[in-house]
Amino acid sequence: MSHFYGTLQGSRGQATRCGSKDSGITTYAASWAGAVQACVYVRDGKDWATVRLTTWSGAGVDRLLYDGPVDPVRVVVGNGRPDAPQLLGLHLPEKTAERELGGDLAESSAAV
Repeated sequence: MSHFYGTLQGSRGQATRCGSKDSGITTYAASWAGAVQACVYVRDGKDWATVRLTTWSGAGVDRLLYDGPVDPVRVVVGNGRPDAPQLLGLHLPEKTAERELGGDLAESSAAV
């Protein structure tokens, strides 16, 4: 049985791919201006994700946007713990980040 499962929808319909704990799964969504890469894999026994902007056909930039667990309760912005996942490139004070990202981060950080 697959541990990870991915889908994509385009002009030729839907396609799916599976990934194991050993292989993980990586996908790209690209345009002529660059691409977004999303990866899920197992790190230290937990499901982990990275999301980054990346180049495609010579266009775009390479910038990490998120690197952390696939566990919405643990996604905390600006708490300063070195082991906590961070939304990279989002340099907002914690209260501003809570407002910008839907306002439910205070409850999430209390659960951590």
